[in-house]
Amino acid sequence: MMESLSLLALGLLAGFTIFLGVPIIKLAGTSNTRRGFLSSLASGILLFLLIEVVSDAASNVEEAHGIYMLVYSLALVFGFVLGSFGLVQYESSFLKRRSHESLNTPLLTAIGIGLHNFGEGLAIGASYAAGAFGLATFLVIGFGSHNATEGFAIFGPLKKKK
Repeated sequence: MMESLSLLALGLLAGFTIFLGVPIIKLAGTSNTRRGFLSSLASGILLFLLIEVVSDAASNVEEAHGIYMLVYSLALVFGFVLGSFGLVQYESSFLKRRSHESLNTPLLTAIGIGLHNFGEGLAIGASYAAGAFGLATFLVIGFGSHNATEGFAIFGPLKKKK
């Protein structure tokens, strides 16, 4: 029971930080310099996470041989293509309705962020379940930092329209 509560706390810590980006962008105002700085900060955090995660994932791919490498590669490509087509289809059907046009971008951004945060939660849970508590903690800190910048993407278009 205690393990479930600590895992829940880690997930909440990583996910709740998305709400930190809203007041930050509100305080930054509409200044292009400030918004550029916040975008650069978000890009830097994402680049750091990409390098760290890919370096760990590369060791797993190097261990895969033959058919497993092919299956992993095809699954990655299939998932990417399916996700891309799904988002394009959803966006086109959503935009046909033309209701609340000023909310389209933030809403679609929030939906996309919510879907990808599900994968982040799975990564935290899987590393925790595997006993890799150091990796789980690293992921919580990294995803928490990264999620704080996602509030910029949701609230920024709303701020710009006012």
